[in-house]
Amino acid sequence: MSYDLDDAELGFLDSAPITIAHHETVRAPLDAVWHALSDPVAWVTWFPKVKECEWTGSDTRCVGATRRIKIGPVSFDERFIEWDEEATKYHFTVTRTSLPIATRMVEGASLAENDDGTVTVTWRSAIEPRSSLIPKGMIRQAFEKGLARGFAGLQGYLDDRT
Repeated sequence: MSYDLDDAELGFLDSAPITIAHHETVRAPLDAVWHALSDPVAWVTWFPKVKECEWTGSDTRCVGATRRIKIGPVSFDERFIEWDEEATKYHFTVTRTSLPIATRMVEGASLAENDDGTVTVTWRSAIEPRSSLIPKGMIRQAFEKGLARGFAGLQGYLDDRT
């Protein structure tokens, strides 16, 4: 079964009932980090729970592009609402999921090159729970834990390729 979510725009990142920011600093060139985050095939390699990740339309790497990702048993259909190669950032809205957790979601990454040769990835998530019966703290904890575990594999992936 799948559940449609309402559209959300970038501003939802600042106004959602639940907002999460995960920061991960890695030692690698900016272009290598951008590739790891912007190529769906790479996600299957470095993010342990990702079982599938692929573009679902003919347009890719742009606003309006669509992607499907399966994290463990849960699938998410996403539509990109921001894609900026030059600024190395993107954000998407989740349009459908197999888990009835939210009515609206926006997520995405922005990269910042540091003076010491590292890159800081900031992953932001914004969630409006589907039900007030779902504790916000439980959703926040699940997302934070999942992001920490997932991004733990990014440095090893980059070490193997740079």
